[in-house]
Amino acid sequence: MAVNADTMPTSNKLAQRQVVHSIFHILRSKPQPFTERKDLLESGVATECKDTVREDLQRARSFPGLLHGQDERGRSAWQYARPHAAHIPNSRERRTAQVKHHATQKDKIADAESKLQDLQRAVSRSLGEQGSLVMEHTGLEKQIAMMQQQDALTKKGQASPQPTPRKIDPNEMLEVPTADGFAMMRAGDVADTTAEEFHDIRRVFGKRVVPLLHKAKFSPSSQAGQEVAGLMASFSLLFSAKAQLNPHSAREVFLLKQPCEGPLPNTFWQGLIHYMALTGDQQQQLLKARRLYLSRQGQLLRARQSLISRLQASFSKSAGPTEVDILEKASREQELEKQLQANLEEDNSLFTQFCDEAKIQILSLWQRAIMGVHVWPRPFDALELCNYLAKEALEPASQELLSQHGQRQLRGPRTLRHAGSPAGALLEGLVRAESTDGKSWNTQGQDSRC
Repeated sequence: MAVNADTMPTSNKLAQRQVVHSIFHILRSKPQPFTERKDLLESGVATECKDTVREDLQRARSFPGLLHGQDERGRSAWQYARPHAAHIPNSRERRTAQVKHHATQKDKIADAESKLQDLQRAVSRSLGEQGSLVMEHTGLEKQIAMMQQQDALTKKGQASPQPTPRKIDPNEMLEVPTADGFAMMRAGDVADTTAEEFHDIRRVFGKRVVPLLHKAKFSPSSQAGQEVAGLMASFSLLFSAKAQLNPHSAREVFLLKQPCEGPLPNTFWQGLIHYMALTGDQQQQLLKARRLYLSRQGQLLRARQSLISRLQASFSKSAGPTEVDILEKASREQELEKQLQANLEEDNSLFTQFCDEAKIQILSLWQRAIMGVHVWPRPFDALELCNYLAKEALEPASQELLSQHGQRQLRGPRTLRHAGSPAGALLEGLVRAESTDGKSWNTQGQDSRC
C-alpha cells in the first residue's frame, strides 16, 4: 500500500492521524527490525506529516508500550499488550516478597514456640510429683503425657485416673523435725501420736520452714528452695503415715488421705506453713480479729450509705432545712465516719499482726483443696481455685454482711465453670462473694490472688 502525499490534505489533522495509523498497521504486519521500520516510516511519509510522525516516534521511544498497543497510561489498545513485570505472578519482585513473608512467619512461629516452651517449663517447675506435695521440678514430658491422657479420658466420658499414694511400712524410719534438728522415728510410732503431739511437730516444722521460704522467695531452683522441697517431702511422708496407719486419728489432726495432683500456689504453701506455726489460741484470735474487722467494715459502709441517703432526702424536700443544717448534718456524719475509720484502722493493725503469720485460714482451705479436689482441670486454674476456696473460708457472719451490701462474682477464666471439670462443679457451689472493698480480706491492700 502506497501513500500519496500530494493528495493528502495538509490542514486536516484527522487525515494525518489516519495516515499514521495506516503506516503503523503496515509495520505491524511485517516482522522487520525497528531500524527498518523507522526508515520506512520516515521515507514513506510526505514532508507535511514528518513532524507528527517524529512526535509519535519520540513518544514510542520514551514509552515502548506504544509499539505494542499501549498508550502513556499503560492502557491496552490491542489484545497482545504485555503487562508490567510487577503484575506478573511469577516475577522476581513477587517471589522476593513471598520469601520475605515466609521468613517473617517462620520467625513468628519460632518465637511463639520458644515462649510456649518457657511457659511449659515454668508450669513443670510448679508441679509436684504424684506421690508427694513437693514444689520441685518434674519432667515436662511426664506432665504433658498426664494432661494428654486426662484429656483423652475426658473426651471418652471416663473418670480421670486418681494418683495412688505410696504404701508406707509401719517399720519404715521417718525424719521428724525437732527443735535441735531431726529425729528418726518409726512410721507406726508417728501414726500412734496424739493430736497434740502431732500439732507440736507441725509447729516445729513451720518454724523451721518459714525462714527458708523468705530466703528462697519461692524459687525451687535455689538452695533454700531445695531445702524446702526436702522438708515438704519428709513432712508429706509423716502425713501419709498418719493417714494410712491410723485412719481414726487422721480426722483429728486433718491429714492427707490422697496426694494432690496439680500445682499449689506459693501463697497456698506460705499460708499453710504459717498456720502450722500458730498455736490454737492464736488461731482463735485470728478468727476473732477477722470477724471484728468485717463487722467494723460493715459499720463503715452502713454509715456511708446512711449519710448519702440522708443528704438525698434533705435535698429532695421542697421546704427542707437550710444549707447550714445540711452542712452540720454532713459534718456530724463525717465525724462519725472518721471515728469508725479510726476504729477500723485499729482493728486492721490487730488483724494484720496475725495476717502476717497466717495469710488465710489455711487449715480448712487445705482440707477442701486436697481432699475435695484431687485433679485440677488445668495447671493455671489451680490459682483461681485457691482464690475461690479462700473466699469460701469466710465466716458466716461475714457472708451475711456481704449479702447485705451486694455480691460480686469473682473474675476468672470461664474454663473453671464448665460442668466437665471436677473443679467446675465445686466452684459453682462455692461462695461467689468478694469482700466489700472488691478485693480479698488482705488488709494490706493487696489482692490475695495467686
